[in-house]
Amino acid sequence: MAYCRYCGAEVRSSDAFCFKCGKTLEIQSSIPALSDRGEEISPVGAGAADTQVRQMNVIIDPARIVVVGILSFGTYFFYWFYLTWKHYRNYTRTENYPVWHAFTLFVPIYFLFRIHAHIRSYKELMTKSGIASSLSPGLFVVLVLFSNLLSLISLGSSFWGSFFNGSSYGITGLDIAVIGLDIGILVWVQTNLNRYWRTIKDVHATNARIGVGEVIFILLGILAWLGTFLPPN
Repeated sequence: MAYCRYCGAEVRSSDAFCFKCGKTLEIQSSIPALSDRGEEISPVGAGAADTQVRQMNVIIDPARIVVVGILSFGTYFFYWFYLTWKHYRNYTRTENYPVWHAFTLFVPIYFLFRIHAHIRSYKELMTKSGIASSLSPGLFVVLVLFSNLLSLISLGSSFWGSFFNGSSYGITGLDIAVIGLDIGILVWVQTNLNRYWRTIKDVHATNARIGVGEVIFILLGILAWLGTFLPPN
């Protein structure tokens, strides 16, 4: 049994990170090292001790975004934001909190700074690696703002229609437009991200697994879709 030289906690020889303080450990074992998220780290080529390739589940197919975006009633944006922040954290090993970042999407004004920072972070990674990118943090913010504006207009129309007419309304053309716009935004950004993950040499990129959170968003979205088909009161 070995010990972390930062906090003194017991660690296994196969651990890449201390599970108590999170610091990177020096691997001195022939056993494959694992990252803090269970990703295998393996050396590339003979004598390439300083070059390592990590297998990371980071590829999100655009078709998956379209399907899940529709099934989730457009709420997939929140899970995607969490998931791609998590990918960024695991790759750069920087201290950030994907769940917290996702919750900031509910905070007025402040969420604009977070989504800008998100796209800017990935754009900087691509620029440093010399990989072509169409990412634009400013455009991303504008598109998200426009989507939110359409959502507010749709919500307001439904509220006042229900208030004056005494009946509830299902999904409108404006709602469909918002869902389509959100899906389009994610496909645009994720296409750039996929190109980055497939190009950099220190990552063997594979498809991101479907997580429990993603399934929950899908189930809630299906319930929302079913609710739109209920007859008005």
